[in-house]
Amino acid sequence: MRSKNKHSRNSLYKYYKDVPIEEFSKLKAFRENHQLKEIIYKNNPIEYYSSGSGTIAVLIFPGGAGIAEINYNRIIHLEKNFRVIAPSFMYTKNMTEYTEFIELLLEKENVSRLILLGGSGGGFLAQGVFHRIFPKIDGMILSNTYPPIPKWVKDYKKAFILLKFLPNKLLKKIMLKKLGGYFKDSDINHLTSEQQNAIMLISAHLNELINTKYDKKTILLPQYNLITNWNAEIYKPEFYSTWKGNILVIIGDKDKGFEYHERLMSQYPNIQEYVIKGAGHTAGLLKKEEYEGIIDKFLIDFI
Repeated sequence: MRSKNKHSRNSLYKYYKDVPIEEFSKLKAFRENHQLKEIIYKNNPIEYYSSGSGTIAVLIFPGGAGIAEINYNRIIHLEKNFRVIAPSFMYTKNMTEYTEFIELLLEKENVSRLILLGGSGGGFLAQGVFHRIFPKIDGMILSNTYPPIPKWVKDYKKAFILLKFLPNKLLKKIMLKKLGGYFKDSDINHLTSEQQNAIMLISAHLNELINTKYDKKTILLPQYNLITNWNAEIYKPEFYSTWKGNILVIIGDKDKGFEYHERLMSQYPNIQEYVIKGAGHTAGLLKKEEYEGIIDKFLIDFI
């Protein structure tokens, strides 16, 4: 079967021409060694990765870009000790339906034990799924994300109305600008060459994915609908009083979500937090070694 990850050299050049070859080789190797799979939910095909081995699976939710491949660094790191499943965003308007899709995916992949991992917008999805099927979940990791914020519902509804009338091409530019803004919480002049190269790669990678896979009708508008509804949800620790698992929250103290980290912590039982000093929304990228070490320490009890 021909890989869905194949790209011609010429088609990639315009995105990665300024990225050091040794940096791009990491993404290239991932594409060569990981084949996309597909699952059909209510006549909608959704791409996902499934790799690694073990009795416990880590389910990695897509962030704002909505595309599974953006999590390739996490997949590579975690597949050494766990099964890893990483889907792209599924077209849906509510969290109940999204959870049904996740359960179908887990059934297809024969997953019996599960840890959720959600960063940024993926943290919204992880929390929504956890709320609905927490008895089936062993643990959850949330990074640089928010709890539901009810006062945002009105803002998201207004944004949704505006976005419906904007052309797809313009929306892609807006999305790239928004995602690129996350790198501005770090002074590029004070980063190591390794960190600067990592930013160059992720910027080029986002540019490629947004321009080739991101779509207004199948990702952006459904995401806004879903997040609008999700922000109205209420989570309290007493809802999960019978749950015996553990939750880890990782957040940079310069992240915009840090303002809400105490509210996030108050929602769940059996929860611990790790604050990465001097890091913003891109802590997992710019403080990669520290970030992965935190996750490894949390997961060691599950191996």
